[in-house]
Parts: sequence; structure tokens; C-alpha cells
Amino acid sequence: MKLYRHLSTFFILFLSIYGYSIDSLNLIHSNVSYDTNQVVDIEGNDYEVVIIGKQVWMQENLRTSTYRNGDTIVHAPKNTDWVGLQKGAWCMVENSNTQCEIYGKLYNHFAVTDPRGLCPKGWRVPSEEDFTKLALFLGGEAVAGGKLKDVGTSCWQTPNLGASNESGFSGLPGGQRSSNGKFGNIGNIGSWWTSTKNQNNTAWSISLFAYTGGNAVYKYYQELNAGLSVRCIKD
Repeated sequence: MKLYRHLSTFFILFLSIYGYSIDSLNLIHSNVSYDTNQVVDIEGNDYEVVIIGKQVWMQENLRTSTYRNGDTIVHAPKNTDWVGLQKGAWCMVENSNTQCEIYGKLYNHFAVTDPRGLCPKGWRVPSEEDFTKLALFLGGEAVAGGKLKDVGTSCWQTPNLGASNESGFSGLPGGQRSSNGKFGNIGNIGSWWTSTKNQNNTAWSISLFAYTGGNAVYKYYQELNAGLSVRCIKD
């Protein structure tokens, strides 16, 4: 993704030298622009950034295993480690380094709300309201899902219905880890935590689907010790 972005930037500069209009070539969609600055977490992981409307988002899922203050987040790879945990924890998708490189890490909601900070300085886990604003900017929840999903079927299962990535958000289907420790829906569903708690020890999440309903954004509440992806938004 990073290489593609750099090559695209070079291509646009090359065309501008020879007098071509970017607008006439439709190389940049009016809904999205790319920040030339990357954000770096406390471990030195760097993330591409995309501006969607008035919001600035990471274009990739979070990969840190360290809180912003330098404290280590608990790693809970085994089911026995994960189940019943009442403090912040992370794991890799299917406990695979390869999957982690693609989808980032999964976190429980205790990590999301830990006061030591999950996102880099100047960034935070988005609220339910932040995701609502994002969806409204993209035309509403019924159509925003396809605009948030990465295109193709190298990660998403066929047919990856409605995917255009018009927003540049590049959502990927990292699935979830349930409160009993089992992984599921990799390739089929992408789910991201919000910072907004619901009642009865649950919190709100946002999901995108490969199949029926793939054009839409869905809101669900999840148990606090479920494992989901995290995207950060700039303060």
C-alpha cells in the first residue's frame, strides 16, 4: 500500500510537469486526499494517513503492542489467556505474523479505553459519533460501506460487494476474536472498535461485509473482551 501511494504521487508530479491537469484526469476523488505525513506509534510502526471530509484517519489498522506512555499491553494468544480477561490485551489475527502484517492486531475494549492511551499522541480511538460523521459524509450508512472497503478479492472474499474504496479508508476484513477466544470471519467481515460504551458491559463497533449488505456500514455492540481491529482518528 505504501509503495503504491508513493508511485501514485510520483506519477501525478510527472504529469504536472508536462502540463496535464489532475482534475481533468480524475486522479484524485473530491471526497478524499492523502496527507503526505505519516503517523508513527511509540514502537516506531508507521501508518499512512487519509483525509476524508474534515476528518483525518489512519489508513491502516493499529499494530502497536505498547501503550502511549510506554507500558506494555498484555499479549493473550491462547484461549485460556483471552477468556475472562478484564484488562487491556491484544493478539494477532489467528495468532499469525503474516496475518498481522496485513490486518494489524486485534484488541479488546479494555485496551481501547485504557487511560495510558492506545493511539499515538494527538490521535484517539474514534467514537460512534466519529464513524457516524464519516458515513454521512460518504452518503449515509446504506452506501458508505462499499466506499470504505479495499477493492479486489486478495483479502476480501468474493464478491466483495460494492467495494470501491472511494474514501481511501482501505478497510480490510480482519474478522474478530470472540469473548471465548475463537477467531472468525477473516476475509468476510472487517470490524472496528469505537470508544463508545453501551450498556451491560458492551461497546459499539462498526462492521463491513463482503457479501449481502456489502454496500452498507453496520453498527453492533460487542462484549468488552471481544477482539476487534482499531483505527485511530486525529484529535
